[in-house]
Amino acid sequence: MTDVKECIMRKATLLKTAAAAGVLGLLLTACGGGETPEGGSTESGESNAATGEDVFPIMKDWKGCDALDNLQPLQDYLGVEAIANGELINAGIGEGIDGEAMTCSGMLDLAAYEHAEYSDAGRAEVQMGIVPWENADIAAENYQQRLDMLEDAQSSGGSEYLNETTGALSGTWDESYFQTSNESETGTTNINAYGRNGQWILYILLKVTPDPGLGAEDEPVYPHSEEELKTWVVEEYMPQTQSEILAKIESEQ
Repeated sequence: MTDVKECIMRKATLLKTAAAAGVLGLLLTACGGGETPEGGSTESGESNAATGEDVFPIMKDWKGCDALDNLQPLQDYLGVEAIANGELINAGIGEGIDGEAMTCSGMLDLAAYEHAEYSDAGRAEVQMGIVPWENADIAAENYQQRLDMLEDAQSSGGSEYLNETTGALSGTWDESYFQTSNESETGTTNINAYGRNGQWILYILLKVTPDPGLGAEDEPVYPHSEEELKTWVVEEYMPQTQSEILAKIESEQ
């Protein structure tokens, strides 16, 4: 059964911080209960699928960047050259932009294109989080609410999204979803991906500006193409991170 006092605290924290969150604050809080949303295939009280144990007590005090290796694989793939303010924002449950999750987030400087007197640099914005719940039913409900909130935010945000693709993540999840698109005005790549593993959710919200080399009608400066990045996040990074979280859970049992 959900600890109602703790859930209310988490909800209040999210509502308080969401107003100043910026474009990645697309997450919806809920205290669980009620029926499992359509698409959830869990039984009440189901524990972590991989371990057969209740993992919430293990995970609830983690910090986001600590649990997510400071997003190092993502930093390496993007070719990050600097992080705004020198470091990522490392938050536990109730501390960051998403009051329900432990999160790791930040603004990233990517490769720059320089030619004669012209210079332009790439940028990325990322929020990645792990959301543990007391049982799988609550996690399944929260997972669906997050997808609903993403859809509502994009449909009412005033921006037009092009080249949209959706589907399921690679790997073994109870349920998963990704959406990639480009913003019509800026060309920014959006990658939103969610996966539920038993009683916890893993997500990433990523925005990457267009390659400044291609923008100058010259050779690319990013170490990847736009399509390569999308494929890597969906097929490699999310499943890899899931495996690392499961290994961390096992090591702390």
